[in-house]
Amino acid sequence: MKLVSSKPVGQRRVYDIEVADVHNFYANGVNVHNCATDGGVSVIKDDGTVVDIVSSLSSSNNVGAVAFMENGGIALFHQDSFNLTYTGWKVYEQIPTVDTTYTQASSKDYAQGGIPSMSPRLSTIGPTANYDVCYGGNKFVLAPESGFGNYGIAIAEHYPSDTNKAMVSYITSSYNSGHMVGDIKLAALSDTTAETIGTAVTELVTDGTFDAADPTVAWSKTATATLTSSGGQATFTPVALYQSFSQVITTQANQVYKLLVDIDSGGTMKIIVFDGAGSSGTRIVEAYRNPGVHEFYFKPTLSTATIYLEASTASTPTVYNTVSVTPTTELVENGTFDAGTTGWSAGNAATLSVSSGQLVVTYNGTNNPYAYQAVTTVVGKTYTVSLDAIYAASTLALNIGTTAGGSTIHAGAFITSSSSYTVTFTATGTTTYLNLVCIASAAGSGSFDNISVRPAVEDRSVNNNGLQVHGQLTKTAVATGADLVAWSGFSANNYLEQPYNSDLDFGTGDFCVMGWVKTNDTAGRLLCRSTSGSNNYRIVVDVSSSLYRVFTEDTGGAALISSSTTVNNTWQFITAVRSSGVMYLYINAHQENSAANTDNVSAVSGTQVLKIGDDPSTGNAISGSLALWRIGAGAPTAEQIAQIYEDEKVLFQDGAQATLYGTSDAVTALAYDSDTELLSVGTSAGRSDFKGLRRVNNTTTAVTTAISASNSMIVEQ
Repeated sequence: MKLVSSKPVGQRRVYDIEVADVHNFYANGVNVHNCATDGGVSVIKDDGTVVDIVSSLSSSNNVGAVAFMENGGIALFHQDSFNLTYTGWKVYEQIPTVDTTYTQASSKDYAQGGIPSMSPRLSTIGPTANYDVCYGGNKFVLAPESGFGNYGIAIAEHYPSDTNKAMVSYITSSYNSGHMVGDIKLAALSDTTAETIGTAVTELVTDGTFDAADPTVAWSKTATATLTSSGGQATFTPVALYQSFSQVITTQANQVYKLLVDIDSGGTMKIIVFDGAGSSGTRIVEAYRNPGVHEFYFKPTLSTATIYLEASTASTPTVYNTVSVTPTTELVENGTFDAGTTGWSAGNAATLSVSSGQLVVTYNGTNNPYAYQAVTTVVGKTYTVSLDAIYAASTLALNIGTTAGGSTIHAGAFITSSSSYTVTFTATGTTTYLNLVCIASAAGSGSFDNISVRPAVEDRSVNNNGLQVHGQLTKTAVATGADLVAWSGFSANNYLEQPYNSDLDFGTGDFCVMGWVKTNDTAGRLLCRSTSGSNNYRIVVDVSSSLYRVFTEDTGGAALISSSTTVNNTWQFITAVRSSGVMYLYINAHQENSAANTDNVSAVSGTQVLKIGDDPSTGNAISGSLALWRIGAGAPTAEQIAQIYEDEKVLFQDGAQATLYGTSDAVTALAYDSDTELLSVGTSAGRSDFKGLRRVNNTTTAVTTAISASNSMIVEQ
């Protein structure tokens, strides 16, 4: 329907056929009216006939949104108040001609990972939420209706021939996720805040590598013992038990530090960290260790701490390679329990102990005993928790709250098998409690290990499984005046990491890695999944000899190398796709190379971690900037890769705007103009007009009720 002429007639009351309370629409030239209720959808055609569309599950007939498609089709968003598995979209390419019932569980076209009804941005409003929706350009655009949450918009692109390849992107006032294809597993580096994040890694120990000719200049020792250095090693020889050498370091109260002690050979040593100067303070680390590399995380309460290395055997020389203390982004003290139960307290009368380096929480007369630790957080900031749960007989859980034992931030699902567990949360206070719970009402116990909390890079995918920040990284605009920011400053100490995530165990199946990079480096890792400290690689995307490459390993996969060199300081879009046993490498949507590949890229014994910007084993960091990196199961087509490249490259131009105008994510109205291909989104800050993923215009007058757009004319209220 187009405006062909107009003349002034004075002021009149007008009605928009897309107003929420009316819902009239022209579908393929036919004026239709839809009635969506908790009994399904009735489509009343212009000839008066009525077609009912319902789910076979009565609980799924609550329809929260209906969209008519340009080709005469219809899409229904069914909700299930009891089971999110049944919440999703059903798409009909043509409106049915007879009453239709479909099986919700097996016949829905989009659910988790397809349409964002299940995404972290929208699922928090619950399965009974209603949406504003518009359709145009083969895309559904959704936003929660007023009262159901403030989450910006989701743009879902329909893919009729294979709904598993549908694309979705999320746009708010603070981030633009970029396109996510099919069964997305991770979508990160998509925000718009320029800042420095993390903690700079600075060495606090003087002569901890023992390069000085006389180590006693920096280290104090028991008078009769000897401490010498040679070839970057120190040899400590006591003449009696309990003799020691030590050093006082400057610390910041309540900052978590990592102590690394590398003992090359010799006898058993007792490693102690005293809170304060000297050996009379509280022992915040105390552990006996034989030769090997040992790490401890400790949190002093004073401005100094003392590293104290004590001999447990007389007259046995002990050779040290390194003693190091560095500040970290880690918030948990003693999460590996190398220092016993230091830093942890008992709740519900729990008995806490350490066995085989794991924390054991034991029932002692009160139901659901737990261990807890308070960590310092910043309101509104996001953090990622990771831990290992060791299941024996008692069910386990991780709860996160603002009080000991509380779960107001995160009430963890019951853990009934040994597994790695990760959750990302947003802090609501300056103190956040981690509660490790043993669900028991009688004798029983459960074990935990490797508990870590670090600042997070949010995962914008349906999984909400963020990356942890290690060290310190910088976020700056991808171009002058652009909204989107890029991450840089990568090194062996400064990188992003996701602990083991079984979602990335793609086996021999399809998968895709894509993202944007700007570098002048000749070699460096962009993304790498492998075992920390070894070269047991699974998926690697990197630069080698100024060429991009991707390789996998099972029994030793070969590298797939691009035929194009990196372009210095120019943004480039890298895509590695494995589809039906063939690996493809694309640069800026141009296929560079392909080769057969059936490597099993699943983790070995659940040990692989994902690093962005560095390598878990060799420390081969990339020098450059990264943005909009994604990993998914499934394989986008060459046409989709080309579309993603074209839609996203404009976000890397000077002045490119990528978000809703203003600071509000409460969407009040939506409209799509098929003539101009502009999407208009209203909020209290004004109207934002998008061409694809880029905002090309905005107003500053609040939109309160509705927007209508056609043939370059936009009307709003």
